[in-house]
Amino acid sequence: MAFMLKIQWDIKSGSEADFKANQEKLCQVMIDDHPGVICYHVDYPSESMSQWVEVYANDAAFAAH
Repeated sequence: MAFMLKIQWDIKSGSEADFKANQEKLCQVMIDDHPGVICYHVDYPSESMSQWVEVYANDAAFAAH
């Protein structure tokens, strides 16, 4: 059964650029190397907050993550 995770990160002041750079690298890895990942979406409602939505096809896909 597919399932979704929603995660919110509060980003330490002064670390925003590093956080975004690392997040972009992680998203690319998820797209290229993780079968069963249906969606891996990131949004920034503010400079100090990041919200992620991750949808996995099943438990095995999540465990591989």
